[in-house]
Amino acid sequence: MSFPELKSMSDMTAEELNYLSTVCFRDAQDVEGHLYYKGQERKAYAQTSFTLRGTKYHMRKAQLSLFLKLKEEGFQMENWGEKLTTSHLCHKKDCLQKEHLTLETLEYNRERDDCLWRGHCLGHKDRPQCLV
Repeated sequence: MSFPELKSMSDMTAEELNYLSTVCFRDAQDVEGHLYYKGQERKAYAQTSFTLRGTKYHMRKAQLSLFLKLKEEGFQMENWGEKLTTSHLCHKKDCLQKEHLTLETLEYNRERDDCLWRGHCLGHKDRPQCLV
């Protein structure tokens, strides 16, 4: 099943959200302020599979972490359109730390590459600053 179908579940119970949190953060360890699967930064995105309401899902752990963060904040998931993506403010693509993740367009996400290259945040108007 696809991520849009997961996002469309507006009636998730606290038990289901707790289950997703367990799936996402199982075996995650803090390493110098970043949260990594098995305590290791990887070159590829950490993935997870889980079954919810009889449907099997497969997705990136960081995407699931951001999903949980936005759910906690009361974000209306229908506003998470196809043009929005998970962006890592810390520039560590395998980090699961909720505070290091934000939802933005791919264009804004790519703009952050300059900050990483320069070693400091160049500023992003009304969007969160990079954690470099």
